[in-house]
Amino acid sequence: MTLAEMADHVVLFAGVDDADTKRNAKEFLKRRYKSVYDFHPWMSVHATIQLRTTTAEIILPDWVDKIVQVREDNASDARNLQMVSRQDIFLLNPGALDDTGARMAYTPLSDVAGHTHPNGNKVTIKSTSTSDTTGVVRLRGTYNGLTCEESLNLSGTSQVTSINFYDELIHGSKPVTVGSVIINTVEATPDEVGVILPDETERRHKRIQLVYDFETSDPEEVITILVKRRCTPLRHDNDTPAISNLDDALIAHAVADMLELERQFAKAQTKRQEAVGLVAQLIAAERDHQQNRQVIVPVDEAYGEQSTLY
Repeated sequence: MTLAEMADHVVLFAGVDDADTKRNAKEFLKRRYKSVYDFHPWMSVHATIQLRTTTAEIILPDWVDKIVQVREDNASDARNLQMVSRQDIFLLNPGALDDTGARMAYTPLSDVAGHTHPNGNKVTIKSTSTSDTTGVVRLRGTYNGLTCEESLNLSGTSQVTSINFYDELIHGSKPVTVGSVIINTVEATPDEVGVILPDETERRHKRIQLVYDFETSDPEEVITILVKRRCTPLRHDNDTPAISNLDDALIAHAVADMLELERQFAKAQTKRQEAVGLVAQLIAAERDHQQNRQVIVPVDEAYGEQSTLY
């Protein structure tokens, strides 16, 4: 169902079909969709990214929400990489973060605001629209190990230069704008650090570090990453949920929200339980599907001997 069709069902349950009620129904549906989407790693919104890299750090596209699995896919040395926290690496083998050798694992890093780093440069901001002359762009990052932050006023398509230098840009946010806001480095040949689209207020890029690091002489390597897509909000009346068969659960949640708004708490609680039950049924069906798969796992007795992490 589309957002508009689900809202029609909600107001039908509510028994009131006016513009304000329908607007409230759409807002409840949007909020509940985001909540349910983030609650579970739905298989239907998984995607695969394959890339080539010569560095240990990999910054992923902004549409990546969660990392499910990482695989090194070189023809001569393909293997799945386990996720190991940085704390575990520090406890077991802190040198693995800097030493070179065969990749055995990966560790998640904190999110960043751009698809690349400023690498010690100042940055500029500008909009793709001349109408964006009042918005404030907020930047926060690090330079030489110190945190730095500032606010820059947009000046349409004219570049505005930051006061601070940045090694990493950890946060970049803005209000809704007419055009996209582009963040570049201040160099003779500027590099694009990141882009925030008109309807977006911020961007977050997931990133990982491969353990061990690459040898200086290593060629680029092929890394395949299974990810969960970030939730695309229901913005337009014709938008539909990315998760199959979620419509009834969203409608039940929105009806419960509507009943709470009308202070009919007993009815709202009953409807909420129905919504939770419908979501639980979808999760159970997905788990049953996974458990019924036949998986062939090859045994490599030498694999465990190659890692000094464990």
